[in-house]
Amino acid sequence: MINLYLAVDGATQIMEKAVKVNQDVITSWNARWATIFNSLLFEIIVTMSVFAGVVAICVWMTSELKDFDGGDYLFKRSFYTNLFWALFVMAMLVPGGDRLATLVQGLHTFGQKFNQQALEYQMDGITIQDAIRATVARGTLNADISAQMAQCQGLIGERQFACLSNAREQVQQMINSYEEEWVIDLPGGFRALEEALTNIIYGEDGPDIISNPNSGPIEAANEGMAGNIERVRGGIPGAISGFFLGSVASIVQSFVQGILLDFQWAFVNLLELAMLLTAMVSPFALALSFLPGVGRPIIAWIIAYVSMVMVQFYYNIITGIVAVVVLNSNAQDINGFLLVLAIFAPVLAIKLAQGGGIAVFDTLTSGTIGLALASVGIVSRSAASAKK
Repeated sequence: MINLYLAVDGATQIMEKAVKVNQDVITSWNARWATIFNSLLFEIIVTMSVFAGVVAICVWMTSELKDFDGGDYLFKRSFYTNLFWALFVMAMLVPGGDRLATLVQGLHTFGQKFNQQALEYQMDGITIQDAIRATVARGTLNADISAQMAQCQGLIGERQFACLSNAREQVQQMINSYEEEWVIDLPGGFRALEEALTNIIYGEDGPDIISNPNSGPIEAANEGMAGNIERVRGGIPGAISGFFLGSVASIVQSFVQGILLDFQWAFVNLLELAMLLTAMVSPFALALSFLPGVGRPIIAWIIAYVSMVMVQFYYNIITGIVAVVVLNSNAQDINGFLLVLAIFAPVLAIKLAQGGGIAVFDTLTSGTIGLALASVGIVSRSAASAKK
């Protein structure tokens, strides 16, 4: 007999490994941050940004000399503010951008701790992080039980009886292990299947399986799950129907779940990559803040980076709340949760963070803060005109 449990074991292992994907990704990317900011690549970026900064400062000094006043005030009041800003920029970029690298990495560390605290928030007695893991583990359990039932469905007589006896032990062990690890009671359908198998093996139906191969014990056991664990029956009579269609159902289900978790893995990694690339161009954003024009690029850089941190935050909160809802319900099929985890949560998190970033930028440029800055500028110009 071919062991169908081994056929889906690869897919369920993918799901089990994906449970810890976020923590593993964060640990790996933290190492990349330390490597990049101590590399020759970052030194080249800093060198080029220093050159751009010197050019920008020279342009600024030229414009200040044109407005030189030989009276009581040698320069405009904005000169001293800009002079302090120029000294700050050079202090960050020289030598080698070490101070800026430390500042940016500190911002990254703060963002990671902020999101980790969000994952450790408890709802209904369980942390968000554990709720996500427990929900994915429930899907793994579902797939494993389906595989156990599928490999018995194509057998008859004594071989089916022996297979069901082994399946009952495996199902009982898996259910107990899950509830002990996560301290969560599974929906009644899982225990109903276990009870149905017990009745088949130790009840009056046990001898009937051997004497009457067409008694349908698998159908009886499956009915104990109240139709909640996916299965494929009938259509092709006999052993081929149970063996082939049962294995296909389990393999396809695990494969789809593995694909969705791969999408989630890709999203988490691409987000970390985007944060790293944004951090790498911070020297340019700082140096070019001296160019004439409205606003400073460093402000846009800060808003962009903080928005990506908020994407992580929203994503963790969305998936965590949905996971808690799933755990507190009687749902056994987690395909809907995996769709949220892999597709809908990333889209919603990006939209929420994007809207927040745009709102902050609008506030800085044309909102209350912008009006306040404009008012200060008007008052300053009015005072200077009165003195003249």
